[in-house]
Amino acid sequence: MTGAQPAMPPGIEDPHGSLRTLVAELGETQDLRRAGDLLAALQAELGPHFREEERAGGLFDTLSAAAYGQERAVEELRHEHVLLAAEVEATLAQVRATLRGPVGAVLRRAALLAERIRAHERKESTAWLGAIYAESGGSE
Repeated sequence: MTGAQPAMPPGIEDPHGSLRTLVAELGETQDLRRAGDLLAALQAELGPHFREEERAGGLFDTLSAAAYGQERAVEELRHEHVLLAAEVEATLAQVRATLRGPVGAVLRRAALLAERIRAHERKESTAWLGAIYAESGGSE
């Protein structure tokens, strides 16, 4: 699923299209939370996708029947399915643990700091409005 892919003929759905999109976004993101969302979506799509390819009469059977000597390639692909699914699961677990751990703590601290700054700005605005009101002859 890497590199340039041949275009599908009109009217035929590309079974890898949404996977390609997820993989492309995953490869480009620098946002850990986005990576987690993409990995979760990828995990949800890969299982059914792999089962479809491996089912009786699916892609692997078609490859094996289409050309003599494809059995080894099919077995390698089948083995890669297991490895890829495990790697997606492990990477997603690592992202989640990281967001719960040190990175999550930094993000929570940053969010608290942002709230403190917003509260400070509100106090400044209140003080400024109070000063304007008092200067104009109003009373509190």
